[in-house]
Order: sequence, then C-alpha cells, then structure tokens
Amino acid sequence: TNKSGADFRAKGRLKEVGQHYLQHAGTKEYFVKAGAGSPENFLAYADFDNTSKGKGLLHRYAAHAKDYRSGDPTWKGGKGKAIVGALNYLAAKKMNSLYFLTMNVGGDGNDVFPWTTKSERYRYDVSKLAQWEIVFEHMDKRGIHLHLVTQETENDQLLDGGSLGVQRKLYYRELVARFSHHLGVTWNLGEENTNSASQRSAFADYINGLDPYMSLIAVHTY
Repeated sequence: TNKSGADFRAKGRLKEVGQHYLQHAGTKEYFVKAGAGSPENFLAYADFDNTSKGKGLLHRYAAHAKDYRSGDPTWKGGKGKAIVGALNYLAAKKMNSLYFLTMNVGGDGNDVFPWTTKSERYRYDVSKLAQWEIVFEHMDKRGIHLHLVTQETENDQLLDGGSLGVQRKLYYRELVARFSHHLGVTWNLGEENTNSASQRSAFADYINGLDPYMSLIAVHTY
C-alpha cells in the first residue's frame, strides 16, 4: 500500500519462512520481536462492553489518555482513547509486539473472556469482539504484532476437559474468523501450558486447518 514507516501495511504480513525470525512478505525485512509481555490481561479494559472485574480492578490506562492522537479510533462516542493511547506510547518506544490473553477465566485475572458471560462457552459477545477488533486494527497501523495467548495454566483444562472438543473448536474458530486477517499474528496455545503433547498437536493442526494465512503457532511450556 501507500503506507510507510512501522505500519505493517507498508511492510506486508509476517510469515514463517523457516528461519529464526518471521519475515514481512512485502519488504522481506526480518522481524525482530521486542515488546511488552505485560499486562497479560491487557483486554481487561473498562471501556469494553461486558467486561467485569475479576480478581482486581479493570484497567483504565488513564495515564495514556494523553497519548491518544486526533484521528485515532474510538467507539461508542469516544470510548477507548486510553487503550489506543497506550498502544501509541508503546509504538513511540519502538515496541513492536504485545503478549496478551484472549481468555483468562479462572486464571490470574479472571477478567478477560469473549463470551456473553464468564460461564458461557457457546455464545460470543459480538459487540465486545468488535471493540477488540478496533484495537487490533490500530496495532497493525502502529506496527505492533498480536501475540494472542489463548489460555493459561489455570484454565487450560477448562474447554472440553483440555481436549479438542466442540467448545474448544468453536473458540478457535471464532478467534481465527475474527482476527486472523491481521498482519502480525502469533497463536499461542497456552501460557505455562499443561496440555499433553498430543493435545497440543491436535490444537495446532486444527488452527492450521482454519487459518488461511498460516500464522505462526507457539506454546509457552510449563
């Protein structure tokens, strides 16, 4: 495209090319990841629909409201400025990746979930996920890779008892359908993961079968 600088649209999608580093498909520039691994519950943000506190207070990122720039995205009449500002701050510090959970029910935070309630497993909150998408789109523009961590050690048995069943398949399908088009994606099968090797292989094969872009799949072992 006609974009420039750190914007992933200027460089092309990150691809796994059999080397130590991912590579931008357009410029062939190698991607040396340097970014924030905290807060892992980045999406526990007060301005997102249907996001309730778990074991602590929801994030407000008030200190980063000043980093919001005119023309940056918001939703619902101006919500989201502080989280968008936080991404601008990271980008200004030359950070190019962010590691965060897409589900931590029963985990350290117990405040990030894609469903209509924390106990629901089949119905997804479309307005919340649309707001996540606004944030993720801004990450593409600022050149920040999405390290999507799909579960953590406290809940890696939550869906289908840790196996690849209907609940887990639906979860992966929703994530891939909504977010795989982003230009810098890693699907992380779990933080401090306790699933078996055969279960992890099944998860990875299933995600590969869904994701048309074949983004990198990783796991953070226990």
